[in-house]
Amino acid sequence: ILYENSWELYRKNDKAKNAAAHLRFGLNQSSLGMENLTQSFDFVPNVPNILFLASKLFQQEKLPAAMFYLQEGLKFFPNNPFLINNLALLQSRAGKADDAISLLENMESRNVTAEANLLALRAKHGKLDQIIERPSKDLVTQVNYLATQNLQGNLSETSLDTESLPDNQILKNSLLRNQWSNHASRAL
Repeated sequence: ILYENSWELYRKNDKAKNAAAHLRFGLNQSSLGMENLTQSFDFVPNVPNILFLASKLFQQEKLPAAMFYLQEGLKFFPNNPFLINNLALLQSRAGKADDAISLLENMESRNVTAEANLLALRAKHGKLDQIIERPSKDLVTQVNYLATQNLQGNLSETSLDTESLPDNQILKNSLLRNQWSNHASRAL
């Protein structure tokens, strides 16, 4: 009886399942790790494990399954910005641009990541007519806005600070590339 009770507690302990899945993936036991994550989803769904499961499915090139778990996760956690954002990005990858953009547009409270991703998805899928300038203090959103201006061939009034560059190398490269592309004729 004690063994059965401890097994039930383990199966319903989301942190134990997450830890076990991380250990299994670390030991290259991906099928057992996936089993831990699907059990967690079945018995005690939570946002970190749903995101982890969707991420692993995406890495295994199982895009429909990853989207399925994110959609099902939204049934448990409606309006969760992390689930919505990840689902929108996977829908974009699957060629469902309108669904992805709509999902981000209809978020109850859009955070800076969702705002930056919405701008990027509109640019990626050629929805440039839907892009309007919104002042933002978020650097990623500013870089994405500048990139959309470059994509349209517009000279933007936006000027980003190239003196204090971020530590993130991808963001640093994007900032410099877009700033210099847009203001090539001006002295920086």
